[in-house]
Amino acid sequence: MRSVLKTAVKEHKRAYEAEKKVPDFMKAPMAITHREFGHKHLQPQFEAPLALEAEGWVRELGKDEMETFGFVAYRVSYKESDDNWAEFLGKVEQGVELGWEGVVGAEGAKRKAMLHWVDGQAVGIAEGDLEGVQRHFNSNIPSSPTVSNQLCIVATPDAVSSFLFPPTVKGTGDSQPHLLAVSASTTTPPPPSKKDSADAASHSMDMTAPSGPTAFKIPPRLLYTDVYALGVYYPTLSVADFAALAAQHPLRLYQGSSTGVRRRDWRTAREGAVGVTPRASKEVL
Repeated sequence: MRSVLKTAVKEHKRAYEAEKKVPDFMKAPMAITHREFGHKHLQPQFEAPLALEAEGWVRELGKDEMETFGFVAYRVSYKESDDNWAEFLGKVEQGVELGWEGVVGAEGAKRKAMLHWVDGQAVGIAEGDLEGVQRHFNSNIPSSPTVSNQLCIVATPDAVSSFLFPPTVKGTGDSQPHLLAVSASTTTPPPPSKKDSADAASHSMDMTAPSGPTAFKIPPRLLYTDVYALGVYYPTLSVADFAALAAQHPLRLYQGSSTGVRRRDWRTAREGAVGVTPRASKEVL
């Protein structure tokens, strides 16, 4: 909106000065007049803004001919009772539902979003074995074009615990229930550039890639609006890209878009500065 207002002010100034010669000493005071008339020109848009439209991926996935879309999800945490597992699934669904809030036109699409669960124990995957998950996923690539074949979602023991036993003391918001997104690719991401390594060293960041498949923690609210939209439907970001963004967070938790202030708070938390508490940021991620 600021750029639109700036354009309106410039247009009024151009039109005014095309008709009248403005003395130099009046140009500064006239700036207020140009701004006032720019506001008046845009006032109808301020009072009755144009309706927001659904994003392309939301419109396409909401069409009647589209049946389902989503991810294959693996359970590799086996100690929970049936009741606890059902409780976990319910909380995941609640988190996913939260992610659709505010998404224009989401009603038709969100009811088709699905996690296709695979019991890892039933297919011979050891508890917490991400490499086993990756092998099984690559041997059983989804045939549906709307189910991701780039990555799968995994419920590890730590991930399940983050839903069933959340922290009792409110902190900075860093400890959030999360799942794990695991890449289907067995290719190791390239090492960081010299510049990235230097930046990481200056901020005490550990840029060492974790062993095993490329993976990152993801809160369920961002499964579809971020990971599916940007990583599957519009393949703008790879799993390695998401993992690199998640690495900026103290707990390697992908948080979506962020601000410089928020990332500075995360860096402070990573560095463990004595007596420094990350400020609660007002930005909605």
